[in-house]
Amino acid sequence: MDMGGAENAIVQLLQEIDQTHMVVTHMEGMRAPEAQASAERYTFLKGARFAPLMEACRTAPITHLHTINDHLLGPLAAQLAGAKRIIQTIHNDFQPLACHLVDHSITVGAELLELIATPARATWIPNGIEIPAELPPFQFWCETGVERPLRIVEMRRPDKLMELTLQEIVEKGALDGLDFEAIGIGFDTACDDPRVHNMGPIPDPSPLLASADVLVMATTTETFGRTVYEAMAAGTLAMVTPIPAFTRVFTPEQVAYFDTSPPQPLAFRKWLEDLAKDPARCRQMRSDNHRFVQARFSVATMAQRTEALYQKLLSSEPAPRSFQPADLEGTTPEFFGAIMDQVLSSEPLTCQAQFDQLPPTARAIVLWALVRTQRALPENRPRLLARAFTLAGPRPILCMDLGHALRDLGDLERAEKLYKQTTQLDPQNAEAHLARIDCLLQQGNRLGARTAFASAIKANPGVPYLQRMEATLANH
Repeated sequence: MDMGGAENAIVQLLQEIDQTHMVVTHMEGMRAPEAQASAERYTFLKGARFAPLMEACRTAPITHLHTINDHLLGPLAAQLAGAKRIIQTIHNDFQPLACHLVDHSITVGAELLELIATPARATWIPNGIEIPAELPPFQFWCETGVERPLRIVEMRRPDKLMELTLQEIVEKGALDGLDFEAIGIGFDTACDDPRVHNMGPIPDPSPLLASADVLVMATTTETFGRTVYEAMAAGTLAMVTPIPAFTRVFTPEQVAYFDTSPPQPLAFRKWLEDLAKDPARCRQMRSDNHRFVQARFSVATMAQRTEALYQKLLSSEPAPRSFQPADLEGTTPEFFGAIMDQVLSSEPLTCQAQFDQLPPTARAIVLWALVRTQRALPENRPRLLARAFTLAGPRPILCMDLGHALRDLGDLERAEKLYKQTTQLDPQNAEAHLARIDCLLQQGNRLGARTAFASAIKANPGVPYLQRMEATLANH
């Protein structure tokens, strides 16, 4: 929905999947012209958004949301439109928890499956990357007859938290005595060493990667692993920190891992010296790694996996919905949508008179949205959620959010009952299961907590973070 950091993946899907209608609700990104050219239909909603978006979702077999930070506009409009199936792609790790309003979530990083509140309704599909069918001829710096320096590259955002940077490796003297050049992509930190060239952001880093021998990536904050995928696609060898974004995907035969924390500069030098002794191994790794990422992370593979997920979801029942088209009986999408456009904006609220004209269930949705978007003052939120619950009756999202509000007030008994009701309405809501278990433990009800945990595991088999709780609960 939102052309921003996710726009590359969006354009790739538009190019690979036929019969798409692209609806942009907030801003157009740099690749908007490509999106317009690739989509069968393209709509940029510059004024009213909620009602036109409902209309777009009403007839589509799949509504696929690409939203940033869990904006309510897309999923709420889709539910009220009665969209046949609602999917979202989570493109960052800032707020990947509010996934209760979609039928399925795609995470672009495997680590997000550890954070998402509905992991049983989630699939890891990495963003696709452009991968050449064949690698161009290349000779490593250590091969016989090659007369050029070792070329090392580091690629990251300027604000990426690093345990060790390439520039620090150079400045600490770990590469002294080697003939090398160090290239930084994505940041332009000043450096007095003439061997270090920090290039700043580059639209297409693939030519630089293809000309490099090795990449170094020493960070603990990488979630998606894309940097290493792109390096391997270009044939570049890599040394990285052993964090899940990498260890879940790559073996030590494919990438080198720093073996201490924090990483030591001399470990990087030793790896380079070992590579220099075996040019044939370097060539084999380059070829093997390219084939590996080509089979798993290409644009075509990403699109094929996404389409397969579409078909799977269309042949199964949707997840429990908190809101339905019938909730707007007695009003019109245009009238309700105008109110929601204001609620979901940063403008002052001037729609009290219109709100008073809404039927009860529609008023409940507005009250809930005021709380969810934090438009309502903190001290008013429990009262507004309670009123929404009274007006609309038990809905999965209303039960859970009211439970959260009561737990924050210290009313653990009523909160636990609401969490239990949530899990009965939506058994795959792991967030509600965990909150219920927490309330029971705080009340000293260990047997109840174990019983609640058994229900959570039964409804969500194979969820790693629930499985890890088993040992924790055994100690209570």
